[in-house]
Amino acid sequence: PDEFLDRAGDTDDWPVAKPEFRPGPMFHFDGCENVQVRDLTFRDMPSWTLHFEDCDEVDVLGADVLNNMLVPNCDGIAVVSSRNVHIADCTVVACDDTIVPGAHEGSPVENLTVTNCTLSSHACAIKFGSQTAGDIRDCTFSNCTIYGSNRGLGIQHRDGGDIENILFQDITIRTTLPRGPWWGKAEPIYVTSVPRDEETTLGSVSNVRFRNVVAEAENGAVLYAHDDADVSGVVFDGVDLTMRDAEASDAVGGNLDLQPTSVLPAILEHDVPAILARGVSDLALHDVTVEWADDVPDYCTSAVCCEDVSD
Repeated sequence: PDEFLDRAGDTDDWPVAKPEFRPGPMFHFDGCENVQVRDLTFRDMPSWTLHFEDCDEVDVLGADVLNNMLVPNCDGIAVVSSRNVHIADCTVVACDDTIVPGAHEGSPVENLTVTNCTLSSHACAIKFGSQTAGDIRDCTFSNCTIYGSNRGLGIQHRDGGDIENILFQDITIRTTLPRGPWWGKAEPIYVTSVPRDEETTLGSVSNVRFRNVVAEAENGAVLYAHDDADVSGVVFDGVDLTMRDAEASDAVGGNLDLQPTSVLPAILEHDVPAILARGVSDLALHDVTVEWADDVPDYCTSAVCCEDVSD
């Protein structure tokens, strides 16, 4: 632990570099069926905590993951190329992403449900990707609370797989803009489709719904499709967003974060509307409320900004 937590030469809220050796995922289920993880607490993992890969019929019930918020890559629950996965009644605290669907080429994630969970992350609380070579479809997230996180709900699409039929509903979010070179800038909702590199042929992102979401955030929601991307059918229905200032706004605010990608600058200076939509088609906003705190930075602009958006 001392190697991870030595603050010499680093900002107070940014981990030091990874040591030369550390253990990998602590609990790695590969090619398993009918898995149950129930009523356990996992503390201070050095890497990914629960990793399900190519599994079928998985129940994670009442499992709490309480990791150190300064240890890199200590993700909570990774669901990779697995089917019929149910996660419920969990508390997950992690320096990295807390619940992470991702897929290998030719091996999808299907039928994932997450409900009644409390999540806190220095990265993204719920993050699709960036491992998106395979398809991810038919996923529901409901009745969750996200607090003290960098990002809230994220789709980080960077590869050739398709992401479709995703529902987020009945969720509260509080995001905080961190100092240091984190992936993310306190976006409560983040849907981006950008080629990973010049060789990437992107898949599509379609039918993503955010319903009954209440967020207090130190940055705006981002929907961003690269010129080569296909992002369609994004719906905000009953989304209440309160924008407030951040202690770190002078240091890292006023930027659009598209990491990871090498086809364009991964971090761009950009005004911050409450909702930024770029390159998206079939976008619907119903019953959306934006409230500005009195002290928001000058780079905060309009409630909704649409660039190259159709239908």
